[in-house]
Amino acid sequence: MRHLLACMFLLAALPVLADAPDGKTIAEQGNGHGATACVTCHGQTFGGNPGIGAPALAGLPAATIEAKLVHYASPEGHNAMMKQVATSLTPAERDAVATYLASLPKS
Repeated sequence: MRHLLACMFLLAALPVLADAPDGKTIAEQGNGHGATACVTCHGQTFGGNPGIGAPALAGLPAATIEAKLVHYASPEGHNAMMKQVATSLTPAERDAVATYLASLPKS
Protein backbone atom coordinates (compact mmCIF):
# COMPACT_ATOMS: atom_id res chain seq x y z
CA MET A 1 0.00 0.00 0.00
CA ARG A 2 2.83 2.43 0.84
CA HIS A 3 4.44 1.70 -2.50
CA LEU A 4 1.20 2.52 -4.30
CA LEU A 5 0.81 5.78 -2.39
CA ALA A 6 4.41 6.76 -3.15
CA CYS A 7 3.89 6.06 -6.85
CA MET A 8 0.67 8.08 -6.87
CA PHE A 9 2.46 11.00 -5.23
CA LEU A 10 5.30 10.90 -7.76
CA LEU A 11 2.88 10.73 -10.68
CA ALA A 12 0.94 13.69 -9.30
CA ALA A 13 4.16 15.69 -8.97
CA LEU A 14 5.35 15.08 -12.54
CA PRO A 15 3.33 17.90 -14.15
CA VAL A 16 4.66 20.32 -11.54
CA LEU A 17 8.24 19.19 -12.13
CA ALA A 18 7.79 19.40 -15.91
CA ASP A 19 6.47 22.96 -15.62
CA ALA A 20 9.31 24.21 -13.43
CA PRO A 21 10.97 27.13 -15.20
CA ASP A 22 14.43 26.58 -16.63
CA GLY A 23 16.62 29.58 -15.87
CA LYS A 24 19.19 28.68 -18.54
CA THR A 25 16.57 28.49 -21.27
CA ILE A 26 14.96 31.77 -20.21
CA ALA A 27 18.35 33.53 -20.00
CA GLU A 28 19.36 32.27 -23.44
CA GLN A 29 16.01 32.29 -25.29
CA GLY A 30 13.50 34.31 -23.27
CA ASN A 31 10.30 32.92 -21.81
CA GLY A 32 8.01 33.17 -24.83
CA HIS A 33 5.68 35.48 -22.90
CA GLY A 34 7.32 38.87 -23.39
CA ALA A 35 10.65 38.47 -21.62
CA THR A 36 13.50 38.66 -24.10
CA ALA A 37 16.63 36.61 -23.58
CA CYS A 38 19.21 38.07 -21.19
CA VAL A 39 21.93 37.36 -23.78
CA THR A 40 20.35 39.95 -26.06
CA CYS A 41 21.76 42.82 -24.00
CA HIS A 42 24.07 41.22 -21.42
CA GLY A 43 26.14 39.16 -23.90
CA GLN A 44 26.59 35.48 -24.68
CA THR A 45 28.52 34.85 -21.46
CA PHE A 46 26.42 37.34 -19.46
CA GLY A 47 29.56 39.43 -18.96
CA GLY A 48 27.76 42.66 -19.75
CA ASN A 49 27.76 45.16 -22.59
CA PRO A 50 29.27 48.51 -21.57
CA GLY A 51 28.28 50.05 -24.90
CA ILE A 52 24.61 49.98 -23.90
CA GLY A 53 25.07 50.06 -20.14
CA ALA A 54 24.08 46.41 -19.60
CA PRO A 55 25.97 45.15 -16.54
CA ALA A 56 27.61 41.76 -16.11
CA LEU A 57 25.24 39.21 -14.56
CA ALA A 58 27.35 36.05 -14.45
CA GLY A 59 28.39 35.15 -10.93
CA LEU A 60 26.37 37.82 -9.13
CA PRO A 61 24.53 36.59 -6.05
CA ALA A 62 21.08 35.24 -6.94
CA ALA A 63 19.50 37.50 -4.32
CA THR A 64 21.02 40.56 -6.02
CA ILE A 65 19.72 39.57 -9.46
CA GLU A 66 16.29 38.72 -8.13
CA ALA A 67 16.08 41.99 -6.17
CA LYS A 68 16.90 43.95 -9.34
CA LEU A 69 14.20 42.09 -11.28
CA VAL A 70 11.66 42.82 -8.55
CA HIS A 71 12.74 46.48 -8.58
CA TYR A 72 12.34 46.77 -12.37
CA ALA A 73 8.89 45.16 -12.18
CA SER A 74 7.82 47.69 -9.54
CA PRO A 75 6.63 51.25 -10.17
CA GLU A 76 10.13 52.46 -9.16
CA GLY A 77 11.80 50.60 -12.04
CA HIS A 78 12.29 53.13 -14.83
CA ASN A 79 14.36 51.19 -17.39
CA ALA A 80 11.76 50.44 -20.08
CA MET A 81 13.52 47.36 -21.48
CA MET A 82 14.12 45.83 -18.06
CA LYS A 83 10.60 46.68 -16.93
CA GLN A 84 9.24 44.72 -19.93
CA VAL A 85 11.47 41.76 -19.09
CA ALA A 86 10.83 41.80 -15.34
CA THR A 87 7.06 42.16 -15.59
CA SER A 88 6.94 39.33 -18.14
CA LEU A 89 8.65 36.89 -15.76
CA THR A 90 6.74 35.03 -13.08
CA PRO A 91 8.27 34.98 -9.59
CA ALA A 92 9.37 31.38 -10.22
CA GLU A 93 11.00 32.39 -13.52
CA ARG A 94 12.81 35.28 -11.82
CA ASP A 95 14.14 32.87 -9.22
CA ALA A 96 15.20 30.33 -11.87
CA VAL A 97 17.03 32.96 -13.95
CA ALA A 98 18.72 34.45 -10.88
CA THR A 99 19.83 31.02 -9.68
CA TYR A 100 21.18 30.10 -13.11
CA LEU A 101 23.09 33.37 -13.61
CA ALA A 102 24.55 33.16 -10.10
CA SER A 103 25.88 29.68 -10.87
CA LEU A 104 28.00 30.95 -13.77
CA PRO A 105 31.62 32.00 -13.43
CA LYS A 106 32.23 35.73 -13.58
CA SER A 107 33.39 36.69 -17.03
